[in-house]
Amino acid sequence: MNYGFKKISTFMALVFGLALIFELPYIRNSFYVPICQALNLTNQEFGVLSSIYSLVSLVMYIVGGFLSDRFNSRWLLFLPFAGTGALGFWFSGFPEYGELKIIFALMGITTVMTFYSTAIRILKGLGSRYEQGRIFGWMEAGKGIFAGLAFFVIQLLFESLGEGRFGFEWVIKAYAILNIMLGIGVVLVVPDEYLYVEQKMTLRQEIRTVLSNPRVWIMCLVVFSAYSMYALLSFVPPFFLKAYNSSMEVSRSLSTWRYGMQIVGAILAGCLADKVRSSYKIMFGGFIIMLASILVFIIQPYDISSMMLGLLGFIALSIAVYGIKGLYYAMISENSIDTSCIGGTVGIVAAVGYLPDTFMHSMVGNWIDSGMDGYYKMFSFAVIVILIGTIVTGIALTGLIPVGKGGRKQK
Repeated sequence: MNYGFKKISTFMALVFGLALIFELPYIRNSFYVPICQALNLTNQEFGVLSSIYSLVSLVMYIVGGFLSDRFNSRWLLFLPFAGTGALGFWFSGFPEYGELKIIFALMGITTVMTFYSTAIRILKGLGSRYEQGRIFGWMEAGKGIFAGLAFFVIQLLFESLGEGRFGFEWVIKAYAILNIMLGIGVVLVVPDEYLYVEQKMTLRQEIRTVLSNPRVWIMCLVVFSAYSMYALLSFVPPFFLKAYNSSMEVSRSLSTWRYGMQIVGAILAGCLADKVRSSYKIMFGGFIIMLASILVFIIQPYDISSMMLGLLGFIALSIAVYGIKGLYYAMISENSIDTSCIGGTVGIVAAVGYLPDTFMHSMVGNWIDSGMDGYYKMFSFAVIVILIGTIVTGIALTGLIPVGKGGRKQK
């Protein structure tokens, strides 16, 4: 990869954007209790808002993917941030529940439709065929770093303003302002040459090409399996409270460690994938590590003396989850996807792969309400999705489904 200023500045701007544009719709991850209190929402009501966002965004991944292959406009980069920022200011006024549904539906459009696939396509073009692991590994690590730094600063703002309704209003406004500033910054930083798309297909031809490519569906299943494990990861810290009778400090520490594991796992997997010249080999190993970690949670005795083994299992699981997460889109080059179809491919893979967002939290939440039996169900489900991921990456490695020869290869 040519580490010229132009490429580095483009990379930083897009990764910062990918890290921050999703903070408002996923604000529950950082400020769940304050947001429910400020808006006077029940858990079920906020769950409905999250489901609305997830369902709309899944459709927009597909629409935006094919749009990004057909338009070479800076508006594709600016409008998502401006729109999300404007919705943030509306959100900060604590509107009625009906308006909140509209806001979250619209954020499903603004955060995804024209930015996500465009950003992935530009990032992919920053490196050659055998630099994709590092590009997307550092992308995932960078998202963790930027999101963590932004959360740290905004958390300080929240605490300084009293942690009440007024403080949370400015949390939302701060994220809204950051989005608008990022939109301006991305437009100013990304050069015209990275926006250009040479389109040789009609829309109908592109849709047919993407949907008929079995390698695209391999990618969908890999991402679905890996993203399911990413969603399950947030339920492991409370499992330690229940199974090992650990302290609340241990559970909180596990949640904090995830930021570090995201950086380590993504960078390590990206570098290894480029070294062995195959993202599938590293992902196959990652699924094996996941399986071993889950078996540790299922088989070992649940007492305080065994907790250290459980902690090691959590660390290994986290590194594997974030390692594979950093390689999602490195698979595109390995599968020789035609350059005219990159956006459409990203859209389909994201729409199918991120489906767990629509059902995972409510499903697992209902399970674990019943106690340890619920966690056994959760880990059993984990074993199933891990086996799916292992099988499909194995199929990709064996060459049973050949890589298409119609795509234009990178240097």
